[in-house]
Amino acid sequence: MRKTWIPFSLLLLVLLICAWVHRASFGQPLQYRIAQKSHQYILEGTLRNPEEISSLKKIFAAQGTMLKAVEVQVNALLEPRGTLGFLEKIVPFFVSHYQQGRIIYQGGTLLLEGNVESEEVHRKMWQYLKKSPVPVDNQTQIVKPLPISFVIVQQKRHAYSLEGYFSTISQPGRIAGFFHTQKCKAKISSEMIDRRRSDKSDIIGKLEPFVPFFLSKVREGKIVFKDGKLTVSGKVMHQKEVSDVDTFLRGLGIEAENALLLNIKAIRGKKARKKAKKLLKILQKQRSKQAEVKKAEQEVSKDIVAMMDAADGDAAQLRRANKNVRKNLRTLFETEIIEFNAAQTTLTPLGLGTVSKIAVILKAYPEVKVEIAGHTDSDGDEQFNLLLSQGRVNSVKRALMKAGIAKERIRAVGYGESKPLLPNTTETNKQKNRRVEIIVIGA
Repeated sequence: MRKTWIPFSLLLLVLLICAWVHRASFGQPLQYRIAQKSHQYILEGTLRNPEEISSLKKIFAAQGTMLKAVEVQVNALLEPRGTLGFLEKIVPFFVSHYQQGRIIYQGGTLLLEGNVESEEVHRKMWQYLKKSPVPVDNQTQIVKPLPISFVIVQQKRHAYSLEGYFSTISQPGRIAGFFHTQKCKAKISSEMIDRRRSDKSDIIGKLEPFVPFFLSKVREGKIVFKDGKLTVSGKVMHQKEVSDVDTFLRGLGIEAENALLLNIKAIRGKKARKKAKKLLKILQKQRSKQAEVKKAEQEVSKDIVAMMDAADGDAAQLRRANKNVRKNLRTLFETEIIEFNAAQTTLTPLGLGTVSKIAVILKAYPEVKVEIAGHTDSDGDEQFNLLLSQGRVNSVKRALMKAGIAKERIRAVGYGESKPLLPNTTETNKQKNRRVEIIVIGA
């Protein structure tokens, strides 16, 4: 018996030591972080077993991208609950629409970060996240995509350079292909692939029919597409070629500029050169005038925007002032009233003190206008009550003006017994109906 008791005690001791060492792991949920990096995703954290890591990799592989495990630990003692099954539902949408995306599961909460290009995408992800088995913190931001941009510059007679920002690897190769079909070289000197950029105008496709003309007619040629605007510059031999490019650019449906000039030096014959110089002056004068008109339009637009911004700013400032005045008046009337002598229009000393405090509030917000509204109960003659209410608000208005509030900021209206707060059936209700209100009416 002793022989079996000793090894059993040792085994129990070992188990207790292991439990003590791994006590922090028992009952703890798994945690992980998946972050987008270039064209792949990085996985970090602690999962329960290698099978869970393989499962995540398969989910991303099914979307044509790679999930690389970096600094991932395995701990079989973690609590099995988590979100790995739920990821299979959201990852396809996440990979397709998110830029700089991150999925983080920690402390029992699923955190989603990244940029999407529209409100519709943001809303659809929320529909997925409603089915999450754990609490969700969605910090997705809507960032409208920038257009692609590129520059094509003639280096030699049949050699061009291409550089720019594109959304896919195939786009610069496609542009280079247009030149190769015309037996010219287009060397891709610099390319940056940014999936956030887009080619919604299909400018690359629209350039294809223009490339043969550009290569055969334009010397020192340059094509620039930036901020959604296409600019063609260089030198041509004839005015008709400038007009042809004007026609082409107008048909693109985007902002475009024709900066082509006549190549005077290459034109032979004195008469032809003289005519070309004359045409060049006319062309430059027209473009200078167009530039002036455009600049004037931009200045007018800026002025209009500035006026709208100023108006918005003034409106926002006025809204804040109105809100503050209402709040301050509400606080004042919680403890004080505008008191009058019985059945008279004259203010009591207490009433004058309250009006003085109202004047202090209005002086702090000089752009705010108010209405002084007077009300009575239904006792007595209706016409007398109307005159009494009007006389009382006139007294308040005079007191405010005496305290330094401009007449134009105050509207005094006596409503008599026409707008009771409560039915005039009890003395308490009648007392509440006998009142003077200060109503903020704006600027």
